[in-house]
Amino acid sequence: MKPTRKTASELAEMVREKIGVSELGVRVRSDHAYGWQATIDYAPGDLIFFQRRAEEIATILRVTYELADEAVQSCQNIGRTGFAKGPRSFGLHPNLR
Repeated sequence: MKPTRKTASELAEMVREKIGVSELGVRVRSDHAYGWQATIDYAPGDLIFFQRRAEEIATILRVTYELADEAVQSCQNIGRTGFAKGPRSFGLHPNLR
């Protein structure tokens, strides 16, 4: 089964809801080893406790959800020519061809 794509803000909100503390600052970023990682920016108590809990929750959520960010979406827009169709181009510099 293919994981469902969610934005970083959607994944951060899911982690915050699972922890159950509304004052928690959660940020999700891309991670080359795991796909995405949750980081606690601020917490009303012990930051290390909340970070460990966020990592446990992220491990479970990664089975069902993957990060759908701009870089992933723009890579999907690359056609047969190897160049992005949008404003970003991942092709080689003209001098390096």
